[in-house]
Amino acid sequence: MFDMYLDIQKGIIMDDLAEDEVKGRWKSFMRKWNRGELAEGWYDPATLEKARTNLAQMQAQTKLAAEDAIAARQDSRAQYRSELRSHKSEIKYLQEEVAPRAEPGTHERRMEKRQEAAASNRAFAEAKQ
Repeated sequence: MFDMYLDIQKGIIMDDLAEDEVKGRWKSFMRKWNRGELAEGWYDPATLEKARTNLAQMQAQTKLAAEDAIAARQDSRAQYRSELRSHKSEIKYLQEEVAPRAEPGTHERRMEKRQEAAASNRAFAEAKQ
């Protein structure tokens, strides 16, 4: 109802107003409504029914917008994960090309793993300090 009032009487679209201005105009509207200072058409049950229909439509739109936002966030997250996996596999491939690892299960590979673990632990300890 308030949105219709602003649009018809004042020629203002509520979405374009700042929150503080909307609150001020709401107070003014309610004051006029309660005192009966608005035109008689605003108190007509048909006008109220139109406003209720608009409210239901707005709630449905809000629900759809929320669902769309959730779906977009999930798509974005899935795309990010896919890109991350692709990037990691590319880095792994390039590392294998530059410095190939020893065969799995060999003494050399176990020593490489120990060196990697030690380097990781050192980096963590340095980052902690």
